Amino acid sequence: MKNYPKVEKLRDGTAVLLRPMAGGDQARVKAFYKGLPEQDRLFLRDDVSRDEVVDRWFAELNYARVLPILALTDDESEVMACATLHRFPQGWQRHVGEIRIVVAHDFQRRGLGSLMARVVVSEALEAGLDKLVAAMMTDQMRARRAFSQLGFIPEATLKDHVMDLRGRTHDLLIMTRNVKALWEEMQQADIAQTRPMEH
Repeated sequence: MKNYPKVEKLRDGTAVLLRPMAGGDQARVKAFYKGLPEQDRLFLRDDVSRDEVVDRWFAELNYARVLPILALTDDESEVMACATLHRFPQGWQRHVGEIRIVVAHDFQRRGLGSLMARVVVSEALEAGLDKLVAAMMTDQMRARRAFSQLGFIPEATLKDHVMDLRGRTHDLLIMTRNVKALWEEMQQADIAQTRPMEH
């Protein structure tokens, strides 16, 4: 955790404080998830509107298995986004991590999702992981586009595999990406953005 806290800026200049979720964040994390539009909460794995769900996350906080990174306003009063890297330290998936990103409605389409993806990829690389997995319902088109833009490719579709909060079943799409290749592309994109224009 030596890299945190750190401050980054969105495209519009908004300052974002990045750091791992800690015990004192419980109230603000609950407020963040309860503040999501119903349509956004509908597709999450857990019913995040229930306090006991978030309480369990904090009770079981273990960065070696799940590393949750928060994006907060510079005064730390509000959570703007939460990205998690899920790991499987033992067994046959120890080289694989799963990436999940949730962005508050007011901060969507401002580059925050891309920033959080970069943070998770950096952590995956540092952890020595080879592969990242993103799982979503097939009708989560915004998530599919976002991960496609990062070079994730569909590997499997599981029919009627997940059920949303209204009890409706959906197909589950599994997308994957090589960690080192993705990080190199992100680095090259950064260089391209900061390179002076030639005249």
